[in-house]
This record gives sequence, C-alpha cells and structure tokens, in this order.
Amino acid sequence: RTSLLRDERWLSLTIGEGPGTEGWDGAPLRTIHLPPGSLVALIRREDHGIIPRGDTVLRGGDELVIIGEPGALATLRTLEGEPVPADRL
Repeated sequence: RTSLLRDERWLSLTIGEGPGTEGWDGAPLRTIHLPPGSLVALIRREDHGIIPRGDTVLRGGDELVIIGEPGALATLRTLEGEPVPADRL
C-alpha cells in the first residue's frame, strides 16, 4: 500500500484534457495503448468509481487513475498524457 501511494507509482489523466487523450473519448479501454508496466486501476466518472474492464468505453471527462512502474508513468508524465504506441517503447 505504501508503494502505491508514492507519487512515482500512480498518476491521474482526464480524457480530453491532454493532447494524447482526445481520441480516447468513445474508445474501449482495450484499444488504448499505454506503456508496458502501467495499468488503469480505476475510472472516475462524475461521482462514481468504475472498475475498468477491457470493454469499458471511455468518455470525455473520465478521470483514469493509472498505477505502474515509475519508468512507465514517467513516460506518460513527460508526454503530458499522450499515449505511447507499444511499438515505440
């Protein structure tokens, strides 16, 4: 639990706010390519928490809580939320 609460182990992205999340609105989670070593742990939609599944369709304004390895999350932070295609990692 202590490891996950450290800033380098999680980040929050809001669909439609970052340059790389614009195309995520209406996309199933399974089609979103995140760096290896990262995982969408929770989706916050309005005032509800959603446990994500591959077929969960993302909506503009959804907040994704992503956990993972520090290097994977650093990549996402550096790119200000822009997704990194798996073939570039």
